[in-house]
Amino acid sequence: MKIHRGLWWTPNVPDQPIAGSLIVDQVEGITLDLDCITSSEKAESLTDVVSMRHSTDVKPNLIVHGRSQEGVAFTLYNGFVRHAGDRSSGLSNALIYFNRGIEGWAFEDPTSVNVAKIHSRFHGLVAWMDHNPFKIEYRSRLRDTFITHKLPKAIRVQIDPDRLLTLSWDRQGPTKSIIQTEVNVHSTPAIGIEYSSPRSLDNAIDDLGICGDLLTLLLGAPTVGYDSEFFSSQAIRAIGKRRYPARLRPIGARFQLKDKLADWMPDDVLLPLPQLRSALDQVFSKWFELHKRCWAAINPYFASLRTPGPFVNDRFFALASSAESLHRSLRPRRPPIPRAEWNRIREAVLASVESHRREYVCSRLNFEKDLNYRDRLKELISRFPTLHAEVIGDSDLQEEFCDRVTSLRNIEAHKFDRKKSSTSGPAIEKLTAKLRVIIDSWLLAECGIPGETIEASFRGNRRYWYYADNKTWPWNK
Repeated sequence: MKIHRGLWWTPNVPDQPIAGSLIVDQVEGITLDLDCITSSEKAESLTDVVSMRHSTDVKPNLIVHGRSQEGVAFTLYNGFVRHAGDRSSGLSNALIYFNRGIEGWAFEDPTSVNVAKIHSRFHGLVAWMDHNPFKIEYRSRLRDTFITHKLPKAIRVQIDPDRLLTLSWDRQGPTKSIIQTEVNVHSTPAIGIEYSSPRSLDNAIDDLGICGDLLTLLLGAPTVGYDSEFFSSQAIRAIGKRRYPARLRPIGARFQLKDKLADWMPDDVLLPLPQLRSALDQVFSKWFELHKRCWAAINPYFASLRTPGPFVNDRFFALASSAESLHRSLRPRRPPIPRAEWNRIREAVLASVESHRREYVCSRLNFEKDLNYRDRLKELISRFPTLHAEVIGDSDLQEEFCDRVTSLRNIEAHKFDRKKSSTSGPAIEKLTAKLRVIIDSWLLAECGIPGETIEASFRGNRRYWYYADNKTWPWNK
């Protein structure tokens, strides 16, 4: 949590600033805590917004500028008043919640900010890149330690004609910490995206989120970005005769990771960078295309991994729904029956049915061409028969697995009586782990990674395979 103390005002009335504190928290998001103020007759001032509006009124176009005591400018937007205090006495102590914010510049219209380049660091990125750019030589006679810092060239991936992705190491050099006989050296890499034509800030942040989802898939553990920065042609600083783009930071709510990735080693990574180096362009390009096609399945899936719900049935239903949505988006389209032929079959069937039953038969015919949930799950499993034979079991166990998952999914989706299900507690958690393997294998395969590579990476990762293998984590016991 970071607290910035300073003065805050609305762009229309900058001559009426109010003292307060900006609180940026990983869970609560952006909160502006204003000191006690008196009401004002001047409309559209921050005082008027706080003292005259109800606490439940939403003002999406509310924009607030500020400057901290350290001299840093802020732009906060898309907010509403959470607590307006006592309006009758003229005093108000307000908490204003904002969904978005920018640190480093005061924009009149933050929703129209154009981004030329954005980059961010990610937890676990060092382990995924699996590269040691340092060469350490010890000379015992001279009692000296020589550290050679050799950073490789940045890896550039052309996602599409408008977006160029860059994987780069920290060009500022390593951080050295020499304590007695130990030498600790580290360098933090980052992922950046450059745009040939400016993009909106929201789209640029979404692109970083897509990169974070892919990194989560390749790591085998949820990760999020931090220390994000972007550059815009609308924010230029003049130092003497030279002009430089300002370094801006988007601020907002961050996900809190359940497991820390600071101690992860390259052996813990599912698919490290050296294993994908030759096909990295294809993996990133196909992932962005896949995210565009299957965002309705991918977004809820990775959100459930980063911030799992407190109840095991909620976590199960999130993955069960994601699996169904993924299959709807990716399964090959079957050649449809011509409309004229289908109408002829439909009329022939309805003509042979009694009149009071035609409505029911007609509704069944409309859904007959679509697969039910159980059939979708069977098709998802059949894509990797060897892998899922170890994850779920033989054909009989796979049939039982599909029946049990379908039953539990229907209970959660249609609010059936849970007493009818014999599966609960740890058994649901094990089913959820198997669904994750099914979804991960499909997503990796759609990125162009061969099936043999996917299966070998699953089996070779000790953290991932323990919960995937049916011998160490059986779902039917």
